[in-house]
Amino acid sequence: MHPTYSLYFTVGFSPEFIVPRLLSFKSKDIDQVWLVRIRTGRSEDRKSEYAALLVKQALSLSIKVGEIVLDSLDVTSMLCTLSEHMLDRVMQGQGLLVNVSGGPRILSIVTLLSAVIVKALSGSSYVDIEIVPEYAVDKGYTIDLTSLTEAFVHGLEYIIRKIRQTRLKDILLAASEDGKITTRYLADILNIKESTVSNYLYELVQYDLVKSIQKGIYELTPIGKVLSKLLKKLHS
Repeated sequence: MHPTYSLYFTVGFSPEFIVPRLLSFKSKDIDQVWLVRIRTGRSEDRKSEYAALLVKQALSLSIKVGEIVLDSLDVTSMLCTLSEHMLDRVMQGQGLLVNVSGGPRILSIVTLLSAVIVKALSGSSYVDIEIVPEYAVDKGYTIDLTSLTEAFVHGLEYIIRKIRQTRLKDILLAASEDGKITTRYLADILNIKESTVSNYLYELVQYDLVKSIQKGIYELTPIGKVLSKLLKKLHS
């Protein structure tokens, strides 16, 4: 039995493009549409806000429409907010349709990364991603990144599986809210030698989830912070 889907759709400035594209998703049982846009603090915000308003008005009678507004000043926060939102839907048994179509480039990158991270972390086979160049709906043109995203997902799945099966998971779970970790603190709470902790941290550095600040002090990278937060959600 196939699940219902949440559709995530990046919003640019052109409702004339967005509405026809949204209406083309008829092959899936879509429970809710989430319009994803960013707040930049510039005049463009009014354009995306107006586009989202028109889309909500056009679709409100036929389907539930919500908004996710991300702050473009903090990429890590954007990734955490959106990936956590997506993971919540997956944990509730829903599938995800993620359409990266319009909006600033940073929005497209964050949305794509969030979807790939959640797909790899959850192991769900019901996470579909597509990229549509803005204004290309009339031509029915999409960019097929299936092989590329699958390779990315498989790579992340390998890393996440190893993390969850070893003490690497405990290190990410022990990280503070600001992403700081020290070898002495980890050695104390995990009851292992500092040299062993350093070996684990070195492995996380190779995965680009952690970076060294100074001797004995480390910090999670943006992707590391996202995985730490999502693992804490799954662990709880």
